[in-house]
Amino acid sequence: MIRFNDNYRHCRENSHSFTPETINKMRLEAGQDLADRSWAGIVIVPIAFLIGGLATDFWSAYPVLFLLLGGLLIFSTLGRILGVLYLRTGKTAKRDLYENIFFYSCLGVSLSWGIFPAAALYLFGDDFSNALIIILLAGIGGGAMASFCIWRTLAYLYLLQLLLPVTFVAFSIGTTTIIAIGVALIFFMVFNLYQIKTWNRQYWQAMVNIFLLDENSQSLSSLNRELNREVHEHKRTAKHILIAKEKLQDIYNASPNGILIHDLRGRLLDYNQRMLGMFSIRAEEIGNLSPARDLSAPDQDNRILNQYWLDACKDIPCEFEWLARRPSDNSHFHIQINQHRARWGNQSVIISTIHDIEDKKQAQYERESALSSLAETQSYLQAILDHTSLPIYCKDQNNRYILANKQFSHLSATELEHIVGQTDYEIFPEEMADLFRHQDNIVKKADGPLEFEETVNLDDC
Repeated sequence: MIRFNDNYRHCRENSHSFTPETINKMRLEAGQDLADRSWAGIVIVPIAFLIGGLATDFWSAYPVLFLLLGGLLIFSTLGRILGVLYLRTGKTAKRDLYENIFFYSCLGVSLSWGIFPAAALYLFGDDFSNALIIILLAGIGGGAMASFCIWRTLAYLYLLQLLLPVTFVAFSIGTTTIIAIGVALIFFMVFNLYQIKTWNRQYWQAMVNIFLLDENSQSLSSLNRELNREVHEHKRTAKHILIAKEKLQDIYNASPNGILIHDLRGRLLDYNQRMLGMFSIRAEEIGNLSPARDLSAPDQDNRILNQYWLDACKDIPCEFEWLARRPSDNSHFHIQINQHRARWGNQSVIISTIHDIEDKKQAQYERESALSSLAETQSYLQAILDHTSLPIYCKDQNNRYILANKQFSHLSATELEHIVGQTDYEIFPEEMADLFRHQDNIVKKADGPLEFEETVNLDDC
């Protein structure tokens, strides 16, 4: 049984890999193409045969042979029609059977046509005009093999059966004129054999390309439906991507920090609106500004900035503080920079996150000034207390000492640095500490100054 396997052969020769389902679908579509291309030959070949018989004396001189060849042609044409009708349905059941019916019916047509011109040439060799008419009609019939280029084996056999008998007879007769016809038929046959191979390769290459595209488009059954769906899906996806990009850009611009993205060569790729606002620059200006030259205070050592950049390029994250400059008014402010290397799409980039810490620095300065002032005030107060002849101390609500002078230090026989933060029980004997604690509780409850007079034994301290 002959199998239509040009698809397998072409995929194997060109190293294409398809699933069995795709291979079978390819075969079904090729069968439908083959059936559609065969209708012209189904009509032309019988007409050409009839014209050849009637335009010459063949039908009247050799009616039996003409009827036998005509009967073979009609029977084969009917089988061919049956095969074409089935192939056009695209069904898979009994497909091998109908492909074979189509195959052998086509060979039956070519056999009848091959015998017809060969017999005509042999019988009418002395009547060149009649023989030439039939041979030319055979050539027209041979043109039908172009529709079989999809099935290379069928096209080869069809052409060879059609032209080899008449070529053989032409050379057998041996006259100069007839041999010239034989030579022409050989050239015609060789040319068409080459054309069959070329057309077959081109057809299957186009078919494979279609199925490769179809398979890459999620193997949909129809390329047109897939293209329409893909266009719709592409538009919908593009819209979603645009919305997502806008949302991401909104988040990007709403960041409290300035963001700069550079490639590894230092070329600016992107920035956010916070960066523009922080440095009071316009979008069209930022691409021409150098962070070291235009955005840094003059007294900053740009070699340090360059070293941080080199570290980030080596995938070493870095974070540092820097004194920046606004180009528009030359004002200076403190920033904190975080630099790290990351993947951005298909390239490596350096992402710099810039945080304005001027308020933080100002608050830190004010706090340090306040602490310095407090320390100075405490120093003055301590000096006053130390030059007083009376022992003085101060406690918090938890009965811990927060202040004492030198006289109290002598009285308690404890160094000043060992008094602050301690309670009476950590400095005095328990009996004396109980007394002081009792007095402290009375003072807490009182709504005014109190005086106490007690006698204590300092020898116990």
